[in-house]
Amino acid sequence: MPSDLDYAAFSRIVHDTLRHERDELIGLAQALYDDPELSMEEHRSSRRVADYLASKGLDVRGVVDMPTAFVATAGTDGPEI
Repeated sequence: MPSDLDYAAFSRIVHDTLRHERDELIGLAQALYDDPELSMEEHRSSRRVADYLASKGLDVRGVVDMPTAFVATAGTDGPEI
C-alpha cells in the first residue's frame, strides 16, 4: 500500500463495505462450509468465490495451470488478489 494512504479513511471504506456486503459474505462462507472439497480440488469453492468477485465488478481470470487459481482485479492501480 502507498505510504501516503490515509489509514483512517481506508479503514472506514473497508468497514462500510463489509457492513454492506455482510449478508452475502456470510452466505458465501456458509455455502463453502456446507460443500467441503479436498485440498487442491476446490473447484466448486473456487468458482463460487470467483463468481462473487465478478458479480461485484472485479475482473476475474484464471492463472497458471491450476484450474482453481485465479486473479481478481479492480481498476488499474493497486493490489491483485
